[in-house]
Amino acid sequence: MRNLLLLFFIFCTTPNLWANSDEMLIIFTQASDQHFKTIALPDIRAYALEKGIRLVEKSATEGVPENITTTPAIIYQNAKGRSIYASRYAEFSTIRNFIRTSKVVPQQQALLDKTSVLLWQTGRTQVAASLKVTEAQGKVPSNWTATTLAARVQQVFADHMQHFKTAKKVLLARTDRLFYLDIHPYVSANQEVYLSMEIYSQYSCKDPIFSNFAAPLKGTINSFDSLLEQAAKQLANEITAQMKTSKIGDAFSPISNTIPVKSWEALGLSLPVSSQMNKNAFVDAPALPEQWTFHQAIEAEVPIVQFRFPAPLDRYIGEIQKMVGDLQWTKRKNQLQGKFVADMQSLTMGMESFDYNVLNKYVKAYKFPASSFQFDAPVDLSNLAYGETTYLQVDGTFELMRKQRPVKVAAQLTPIVDEFGQPLLQVSASFELNIVDDFKIKGPDGPEAARKTMLFDLNFLMKKAVGG
Repeated sequence: MRNLLLLFFIFCTTPNLWANSDEMLIIFTQASDQHFKTIALPDIRAYALEKGIRLVEKSATEGVPENITTTPAIIYQNAKGRSIYASRYAEFSTIRNFIRTSKVVPQQQALLDKTSVLLWQTGRTQVAASLKVTEAQGKVPSNWTATTLAARVQQVFADHMQHFKTAKKVLLARTDRLFYLDIHPYVSANQEVYLSMEIYSQYSCKDPIFSNFAAPLKGTINSFDSLLEQAAKQLANEITAQMKTSKIGDAFSPISNTIPVKSWEALGLSLPVSSQMNKNAFVDAPALPEQWTFHQAIEAEVPIVQFRFPAPLDRYIGEIQKMVGDLQWTKRKNQLQGKFVADMQSLTMGMESFDYNVLNKYVKAYKFPASSFQFDAPVDLSNLAYGETTYLQVDGTFELMRKQRPVKVAAQLTPIVDEFGQPLLQVSASFELNIVDDFKIKGPDGPEAARKTMLFDLNFLMKKAVGG
């Protein structure tokens, strides 16, 4: 009877083991999203079927929630909350990573605050372009200072970039679009002006989606404004082309004002209610150990270590796939000791290009292959019991790239048992780091506080240590 109760608990009634019965993957599309339907949708369907995730496909013409402004739109939700995908749909590994990481921590639905951009309002969709003018090179006229040149380019683009107008401030939804325009002026010895241009997607600052370096626009000093008008029109056309014909997953269809706004509930997409733990399963459970060692992920689809930036930069998200660690609680002293070591070379963000840059340029994983957190602190665990969650804060030392910083970790400990009646300790923990000031890691483009802050969430199981 005891084993039957335990099996019932493990497989049927324990939300802490991340059963996927409450998971839903929602896809909104329009007739114009043919590339997405051909390239990405078959893989999404196969993945949802394999993982037992309910897949709901809806035509946007029936109505969409207010915060869905473009299609294709990919949304994951479970009892913890709802998350909206914001990356390239042609990179299925990124979609898979989005689903994995959203299982544990749903996104905050914050808007991206941008200032001094060019904005195209098309239906309910905002398409923003951030303009950067690099310092002119070559035989530059004395009155071409960086400030005056940037202002001149900004004004001409605002007047002649089709559809776009200057916006002092804009709040972008997760499904809105942002492009980065880089303008590179060069003046030759005979006063000819060459204008090189690049467009970067919001999804990658590494490789431009358009560049004319091989054939820059050419004009004279006296015709510079006409040259800028030509550049503005060309870049507007290139953005429109990316919307319609991108083959790398940047194509999108704006949501027309004629499409009705409907709530998630009205569309039958309410968040599920989490099931409750059956604590009767622990009647005959063994005594709780005092020494624990890392066992495994809570479930194969739940990251052991997840990292992300706060909203609105939380599209930058990834995981560290390998970790070891030990805990020891000295009951007579109410003292908790522990050390956890993460394998930095197992870090991934789901995109090969991102992974290469992060591993080699930012965290230098091959030079510093491990990061760690260790502590020895007074902690009262006298109320630790099967099926009960104990909340605690642990002060310790975090080490990354041989730099050590004090860190406060908020943790939750929940003892359970496996199907064989052996004790397990479910651990959930979270903390944050200032990666810019404390570790000299460059953050992404965005609000100062968000780009400096890296949030970490850990979820894993520990088992009884040998001799524990």
